[in-house]
Amino acid sequence: MTPINAAKKNTTSNMVSHFNYYWLLQLFAVALACSAPTTHANDLTSLEDSINAAEAHFDDIIDGAEKNIRWHQNQLIKTEYSIVYLHGFSASRQELNPLVDELADELAANVFYARLRGHGRSADAMLDGNVAAWQQDTLDAFKIGQLIGEKVILIGTSTGATLATWLNSQSNSTQAAASILISPNFKVKSRSASMVQWRLGLWLAKQLNGDYHSFKPHNEFHAKYWTERYPLDAVVPMLDLVDLVEEIDKSSIKVPQLIVYSPNDQVVDVNKIKQVSMQFTGTKVSLVPFTSSKDPAQHVLVGDSSSPNEVADMRALIIDFLRTLER
Repeated sequence: MTPINAAKKNTTSNMVSHFNYYWLLQLFAVALACSAPTTHANDLTSLEDSINAAEAHFDDIIDGAEKNIRWHQNQLIKTEYSIVYLHGFSASRQELNPLVDELADELAANVFYARLRGHGRSADAMLDGNVAAWQQDTLDAFKIGQLIGEKVILIGTSTGATLATWLNSQSNSTQAAASILISPNFKVKSRSASMVQWRLGLWLAKQLNGDYHSFKPHNEFHAKYWTERYPLDAVVPMLDLVDLVEEIDKSSIKVPQLIVYSPNDQVVDVNKIKQVSMQFTGTKVSLVPFTSSKDPAQHVLVGDSSSPNEVADMRALIIDFLRTLER
């Protein structure tokens, strides 16, 4: 088989796998809605098996980056709350580790960790990512959140927060109980970033910097769970997504929003975060500066990759916000 035919076969296989995965989610949703509580454990086992089978289709997923359900106390029982975590561009579900696990323990919640298309794999796999695929990943993740919890709390970091904002603007069937946006990517800080959305600009960027973008990891954990080198073309859909969310009427969003950011973020535009926060006029919004992060880029604010000692501060901040919603 020629490399081209092999690639076509792999692409077709990926599409079939994703199609089957999507429809399985719909079937599980119907089954859980119609079944008695005593049958839920079997349905949830089947749900987990289908997720694992879909991920097993890829032979290059980094161990620990795959989609994953973390069951509260290892029991396959639907909890009052579930958390859906959406990671950022070039990152993985380990992005804020162990923050989300600790939140889940405190809330007695199940967690679904998403993996955006193209992520958590090889450098060139990042080319598989596109806006439509990430939107479907987000919808699928929320559907799983609804299957494993009565009320869904969305947590998104950077571009994961961009996707959470898009999801919150969709129909009432996707309404979360709360949305936690950490360092939301409403605009990339680099003034030259948008040039790659144009064919000439992308060509020029490649001439100046090469076909790949790369960064230096902070430590071994950062190196393992981020794609530190990826094709420059892979940046384009991320920027397209930001543009799409820019056009959303934020005033129509009813989901309570906690927006946490560093005033010194070197990756996304802080002024844009502040501007967008004022557009959520139809719901409760809490905009909170987080100034204790040790992340050199002031973007991935807590976690083992950059700022492990600040996890407790972020956890307390989020829990306090969620408690205000219960009053």
